[in-house]
Amino acid sequence: MLDTLISNQDRHHENWGFIEDHTQKISYLAPTYDHASSLGCRISDEEIERRLNTNDKRFKVSAYVKKATTPFFTEIDGAHKRLKTIDAFKMSASRHNDAAKYWLEKLDMITDLQFEDIFSKISKELITESSIKFALAILKENKLILLNSEI
Repeated sequence: MLDTLISNQDRHHENWGFIEDHTQKISYLAPTYDHASSLGCRISDEEIERRLNTNDKRFKVSAYVKKATTPFFTEIDGAHKRLKTIDAFKMSASRHNDAAKYWLEKLDMITDLQFEDIFSKISKELITESSIKFALAILKENKLILLNSEI
Protein backbone atom coordinates (compact mmCIF):
# COMPACT_ATOMS: atom_id res chain seq x y z
CA MET A 1 0.00 0.00 0.00
CA LEU A 2 2.83 2.41 0.81
CA ASP A 3 4.39 1.89 -2.61
CA THR A 4 1.06 2.71 -4.22
CA LEU A 5 0.60 5.77 -2.00
CA ILE A 6 3.98 7.24 -2.92
CA SER A 7 4.04 5.96 -6.54
CA ASN A 8 7.17 3.94 -5.86
CA GLN A 9 8.19 2.15 -9.04
CA ASP A 10 11.28 0.40 -7.70
CA ARG A 11 10.03 -2.29 -5.29
CA HIS A 12 11.81 -5.17 -7.01
CA HIS A 13 13.05 -8.44 -5.51
CA GLU A 14 16.19 -6.82 -4.05
CA ASN A 15 14.21 -4.11 -2.23
CA TRP A 16 12.54 -6.39 0.29
CA GLY A 17 14.07 -7.75 3.45
CA PHE A 18 13.32 -10.08 6.30
CA ILE A 19 14.65 -9.98 9.81
CA GLU A 20 15.29 -13.29 11.47
CA ASP A 21 15.43 -13.66 15.22
CA HIS A 22 17.10 -17.00 15.77
CA THR A 23 16.64 -16.85 19.54
CA GLN A 24 12.85 -16.53 19.18
CA LYS A 25 12.79 -18.60 15.96
CA ILE A 26 10.74 -15.97 14.15
CA SER A 27 11.18 -13.91 11.02
CA TYR A 28 9.29 -10.86 9.88
CA LEU A 29 9.27 -8.28 7.14
CA ALA A 30 11.96 -5.62 7.60
CA PRO A 31 10.96 -1.98 7.73
CA THR A 32 10.50 -0.58 4.25
CA TYR A 33 13.46 1.01 2.53
CA ASP A 34 14.68 2.41 -0.83
CA HIS A 35 12.00 4.90 -1.77
CA ALA A 36 14.24 6.90 -4.08
CA SER A 37 11.99 6.30 -7.10
CA SER A 38 8.95 7.86 -5.46
CA LEU A 39 6.90 11.03 -5.34
CA GLY A 40 7.99 12.18 -8.79
CA CYS A 41 11.64 12.47 -7.81
CA ARG A 42 12.92 12.47 -11.39
CA ILE A 43 10.63 15.19 -12.70
CA SER A 44 12.00 18.68 -13.28
CA ASP A 45 10.43 21.71 -11.60
CA GLU A 46 9.37 22.92 -15.06
CA GLU A 47 7.44 19.72 -15.76
CA ILE A 48 6.01 19.75 -12.25
CA GLU A 49 4.62 23.24 -12.75
CA ARG A 50 3.11 22.23 -16.10
CA ARG A 51 1.51 19.14 -14.57
CA LEU A 52 0.14 21.07 -11.60
CA ASN A 53 -1.32 23.82 -13.77
CA THR A 54 -2.47 22.05 -16.94
CA ASN A 55 -6.02 21.63 -18.18
CA ASP A 56 -4.95 18.56 -20.17
CA LYS A 57 -6.41 15.53 -18.36
CA ARG A 58 -3.68 13.32 -19.84
CA PHE A 59 -0.94 15.44 -18.21
CA LYS A 60 -2.43 16.13 -14.78
CA VAL A 61 -1.10 14.57 -11.58
CA SER A 62 -4.06 12.17 -11.63
CA ALA A 63 -2.87 10.79 -14.99
CA TYR A 64 0.74 10.64 -13.78
CA VAL A 65 -0.07 8.46 -10.76
CA LYS A 66 -2.24 6.09 -12.77
CA LYS A 67 0.76 5.27 -14.97
CA ALA A 68 2.97 4.21 -12.04
CA THR A 69 4.13 0.64 -12.57
CA THR A 70 5.97 -1.94 -10.52
CA PRO A 71 8.82 -4.21 -11.60
CA PHE A 72 6.33 -7.11 -11.41
CA PHE A 73 4.66 -8.55 -14.48
CA THR A 74 1.29 -10.09 -15.21
CA GLU A 75 -0.05 -11.72 -18.31
CA ILE A 76 -2.79 -9.82 -20.13
CA ASP A 77 -4.12 -11.16 -23.42
CA GLY A 78 -1.04 -13.34 -23.86
CA ALA A 79 1.41 -10.46 -23.33
CA HIS A 80 3.54 -9.78 -20.26
CA LYS A 81 2.80 -6.32 -18.91
CA ARG A 82 4.14 -4.52 -15.87
CA LEU A 83 1.66 -4.33 -13.03
CA LYS A 84 0.51 -0.87 -12.04
CA THR A 85 1.11 -0.06 -8.38
CA ILE A 86 -2.62 -0.06 -7.59
CA ASP A 87 -3.03 -3.47 -9.25
CA ALA A 88 -0.15 -4.88 -7.22
CA PHE A 89 -1.87 -3.60 -4.08
CA LYS A 90 -5.20 -5.14 -5.13
CA MET A 91 -3.51 -8.46 -5.87
CA SER A 92 -1.90 -8.48 -2.44
CA ALA A 93 -5.17 -7.35 -0.83
CA SER A 94 -7.00 -10.26 -2.43
CA ARG A 95 -4.68 -12.61 -0.54
CA HIS A 96 -4.56 -10.63 2.70
CA ASN A 97 -7.88 -8.82 2.82
CA ASP A 98 -7.95 -8.17 6.57
CA ALA A 99 -4.46 -6.63 6.47
CA ALA A 100 -5.39 -4.47 3.48
CA LYS A 101 -8.51 -3.20 5.22
CA TYR A 102 -6.53 -2.49 8.39
CA TRP A 103 -3.97 -0.36 6.52
CA LEU A 104 -6.61 1.40 4.45
CA GLU A 105 -8.34 2.40 7.69
CA LYS A 106 -5.02 3.80 8.95
CA LEU A 107 -4.53 5.68 5.68
CA ASP A 108 -8.01 7.15 5.93
CA MET A 109 -7.06 8.73 9.26
CA ILE A 110 -4.08 10.62 7.79
CA THR A 111 -4.93 14.20 6.90
CA ASP A 112 -3.45 16.43 4.20
CA LEU A 113 -2.09 18.61 7.01
CA GLN A 114 -0.15 15.65 8.40
CA PHE A 115 1.44 15.06 5.01
CA GLU A 116 2.25 18.77 4.77
CA ASP A 117 3.82 18.70 8.22
CA ILE A 118 6.25 15.99 7.11
CA PHE A 119 7.43 18.08 4.17
CA SER A 120 7.71 21.23 6.27
CA LYS A 121 10.49 19.51 8.22
CA ILE A 122 12.68 18.97 5.15
CA SER A 123 15.40 21.55 4.61
CA LYS A 124 14.66 23.88 1.69
CA GLU A 125 18.22 23.11 0.54
CA LEU A 126 17.11 19.52 -0.17
CA ILE A 127 13.75 20.00 -1.89
CA THR A 128 12.10 22.70 -3.95
CA GLU A 129 8.71 24.16 -3.21
CA SER A 130 7.46 22.76 -6.54
CA SER A 131 8.63 19.26 -5.58
CA ILE A 132 6.78 19.54 -2.29
CA LYS A 133 3.57 20.61 -4.05
CA PHE A 134 3.92 17.76 -6.53
CA ALA A 135 4.63 15.17 -3.83
CA LEU A 136 1.60 16.34 -1.86
CA ALA A 137 -0.57 16.16 -4.99
CA ILE A 138 0.68 12.59 -5.61
CA LEU A 139 -0.15 11.59 -2.04
CA LYS A 140 -3.61 13.14 -2.27
CA GLU A 141 -4.41 11.44 -5.61
CA ASN A 142 -3.10 8.05 -4.54
CA LYS A 143 -4.87 8.22 -1.21
CA LEU A 144 -8.16 8.73 -3.07
CA ILE A 145 -7.38 5.87 -5.45
CA LEU A 146 -6.53 3.53 -2.58
CA LEU A 147 -9.52 4.46 -0.45
CA ASN A 148 -11.87 4.09 -3.42
CA SER A 149 -10.39 0.80 -4.59
CA GLU A 150 -12.52 -2.27 -4.33
CA ILE A 151 -10.74 -4.97 -2.41
